[in-house]
Amino acid sequence: MLLTEVITLSISNEWHEWVQIFDSKETTELQDSYGMQVLFRGVSPKDPKQVVVIIQAPEGATQRFLGDNRDYVESNGAVMDSVNTSIWIG
Repeated sequence: MLLTEVITLSISNEWHEWVQIFDSKETTELQDSYGMQVLFRGVSPKDPKQVVVIIQAPEGATQRFLGDNRDYVESNGAVMDSVNTSIWIG
């Protein structure tokens, strides 16, 4: 089943630094290998250390991606303990 996931998290670096790596070819290819499609990513206008990512992916893919690539994701500035995910179907 294809799920839409809304993920909010804190970052330890600046938005422009985080998004540059998030949008990189390396990250995109890694996401693609898990069947993940990023629909949107953005930063809070009230708190530049809070970001949101909206993804469509097969059930369980995002959790596997984050588990398998925790070091890579953290090295990009993601604060893993702050990740909050809500799942949507439609």
